[in-house]
Amino acid sequence: MSEFDILQIGSLIRKVRKESGLRLEDIADENISPATVSNIERGVPHVSMDKVMYLLEKLGLTMDDIPQILESEENELDRLKLRLLSIESMLDYADPNELLSLLNDLQLSDDHKYAAHVHYLRGKCYTKKPDWKKAEKCFLNAIRLSATNSYGRKDNIEARSFNDLGICYYFQNDLIQALQYTENAADAFNEDGEFKQLKHVINCNRARYLEKLGRFGEAMKVVNESWRYLHEMDNHTALHFYDIRVILLKRSKMYDEAIQYAKEGIELARLNSDNISLFYLWKSLGSTYLSMNELYNAEICFKSALTIGCPQSKNSLVEAYTKLSIVYIKQKNWIKAKELLDKAELLAKAANVVPAFFVYLVSGDFYKEQSNSVKAIELYEKALDLARKYNQKRLEHKVLFRLAQLKKNENKEEFAAYLENMYEVAVTLEKEMSDGGDYGDIL
Repeated sequence: MSEFDILQIGSLIRKVRKESGLRLEDIADENISPATVSNIERGVPHVSMDKVMYLLEKLGLTMDDIPQILESEENELDRLKLRLLSIESMLDYADPNELLSLLNDLQLSDDHKYAAHVHYLRGKCYTKKPDWKKAEKCFLNAIRLSATNSYGRKDNIEARSFNDLGICYYFQNDLIQALQYTENAADAFNEDGEFKQLKHVINCNRARYLEKLGRFGEAMKVVNESWRYLHEMDNHTALHFYDIRVILLKRSKMYDEAIQYAKEGIELARLNSDNISLFYLWKSLGSTYLSMNELYNAEICFKSALTIGCPQSKNSLVEAYTKLSIVYIKQKNWIKAKELLDKAELLAKAANVVPAFFVYLVSGDFYKEQSNSVKAIELYEKALDLARKYNQKRLEHKVLFRLAQLKKNENKEEFAAYLENMYEVAVTLEKEMSDGGDYGDIL
């Protein structure tokens, strides 16, 4: 009898035992121990077939019953798997509360073959709400259960859960933990399992987090290693790599190459009607032109991005509005700049801390450029409160420098206090800030 058959029979025995309301101890006797029953149910290889036959007999089954029962069981599992696929397909379209209700209606126990998959889907639902703590709990349960479940490994549930845990922490501004979970996902990925694209998604997320952490060399290494597999990726993942490459080239001030890859990516996204990627690539191209101080081209790019829109990400919309406002500030077009900053501030209430900080910082610059230091300081203080609340030392250092600039000639005592705070923050930073331009190391 093959190991696959043993796994099937073990699962069947567990199901029959539980349906009969029996514990392991209830079915054990002087001929078969609870540990042996457990081993049989888990499909442990090399268990004596005599013990298997004995256990079947105790449950009122014979080997002749097995094929028909297993066929019925497989049909039931096939229907359940289709149901799970349906729920997963609806994640971007349906109310997550309705999907959670559907998952709860399945009433699967944790020893069910698809239990890890159900916990994973629950986690995905909670990320849509978003409820990061509940999502994390579900993903950790999925990881725990998949470790003892051959299906979980085959379907890469463990790797998928680690990857989504990374995303949860990314949106909670913990890039270190986001990167760690993504590394765990890479380690857990089963090359022989399902979801082959997951490998590329994991590497894409890894590069993104490294870039956000200012570890540009490591991020570019991941991008370069993945680039040779671009033909294996689905178009959406490939386009994410284009976007990260453009950002990294811009960070390195390799502007001509950044523009080249951005335009290549835009054409690919256009041909595939991928509006989300079009938004990101136009935004990244605009950021490149802004870093070059080519304001006319930057304006075209940011306007293109905003015309396309990105309803899935308030963070990115805030960034696009704010960066276009920088164009207008540099052009001293105060009316347009203020209009965009107002839109960005309204959206920032539902955005990540970094884009919200960015809005306050640029708004402060807006008033500083008009010699309204009182209003500028008010907005810089809001940015400072936000940076301190979320322990964003890099951002805190940036806004303290601006406040010190304003106070230098106005109030020597406050100027000295800001300088002292800057020094204290600088001591806690593990490395120097990136050289990506005035706003480059924020977004």
